[in-house]
Amino acid sequence: MLTASQLFCIVIKKHYVIIMITVQKVTGIELTPSLHISSYFFWHRKKPLLAPTLFALSESMRGASENTVRSYKDRLRTFFTALEDWKGVDQWNALTDRDISAYVHSYLIQEKGLKRKSVENHTAALNRFYRFSRSIGLIENIPNFEINLSNFDFKTSTLSADSIAKLRETHISEDDFQNTVLPASQLISKSTFTRQRAELVLMLGYYAGLRAREIIDPRNLDTTVLEAKLNARSTLNAAIEIEIIGKGEKLRTVPCPPRLVSSISKFINGERGKLPPGPLICKKNGSWLGSSDQLPSDVFAFCRSKILSTEGRSDIAWGRSRFHTLRKCYATNLVSWSYENGFDPWVIVPEYMGHTDKQTTFIYVFFDAVMNQRNNILKKLAGNDRKLPPFNNQYK
Repeated sequence: MLTASQLFCIVIKKHYVIIMITVQKVTGIELTPSLHISSYFFWHRKKPLLAPTLFALSESMRGASENTVRSYKDRLRTFFTALEDWKGVDQWNALTDRDISAYVHSYLIQEKGLKRKSVENHTAALNRFYRFSRSIGLIENIPNFEINLSNFDFKTSTLSADSIAKLRETHISEDDFQNTVLPASQLISKSTFTRQRAELVLMLGYYAGLRAREIIDPRNLDTTVLEAKLNARSTLNAAIEIEIIGKGEKLRTVPCPPRLVSSISKFINGERGKLPPGPLICKKNGSWLGSSDQLPSDVFAFCRSKILSTEGRSDIAWGRSRFHTLRKCYATNLVSWSYENGFDPWVIVPEYMGHTDKQTTFIYVFFDAVMNQRNNILKKLAGNDRKLPPFNNQYK
């Protein structure tokens, strides 16, 4: 039986940044020899997320009903899940008034479609959580939760300069990817296999727009299938197409440009070719990595750390970049490629990215127009009634 003090120590010692939010009910926590409580822990891969876990525990300890704790848990899980796709859950303590307003209006109201009372309950729970976090010293300041819920509209004309600046600074140019990100991946290990695998993982994100989970899914990127496609090329410099089972079990065809094809061929005919056939991105013995999609994230995090420590790249928001940033870059670059080759990005981007809602495509078309000064496109978009994509779908 754990005492409350032992429990707090365990939570603090196992504080890690997480990617997916799950909540587990824990019973039988001993506060005194005669008093036990029930609580809810926020877990990811058996590692607790400190702040919301301590908050839920605190509410239980002060005597809040199980229904009350459950409602707080549900609203915080909604918040951290949305935050993971937006800034990363580790940024919860750095949100501004503008960020909270965007979360409420664009995510809770626009995407989730919550009514006023539900939105008010969500903001009240967040307000209480942030005040608790400040009271125990996890943060110094809390954002403003006094939000006007009566007049908010995400029209294309209201995309702020601040939002565009954030999109611009997190975009990684191909030159930066080739000369900064990929070289950093070669420092990850002395093992040739590990270095080549790391480089290929990054390229699959940047040049094919694959999600981390799609890269490690054993149904994708099978070496036998890839070898057949490589052997069927008319020239060594030809592109190939691969079939990817993606989000929601949807199948899409993704083109691999010659640069990526060359890297795949080098790996298959080199270090990967020494192992049994199977998943391209695998363990050192050729077996499946498992259900965790952590490898691509870990590779990118390593590169980000090296870039920040050796070059001080504060001009690019590396601190907010994640592996998924590479997919965002792919989508933006795909818009530019479509224009350059006479294709319609509204057709190409959803097809290659697997988007089902054109609202999701809009943000890439808009950002490309700003980045490349396509004034005719901007004028057309400004006159369009299409709303900005939902908060949680930006850059998916």
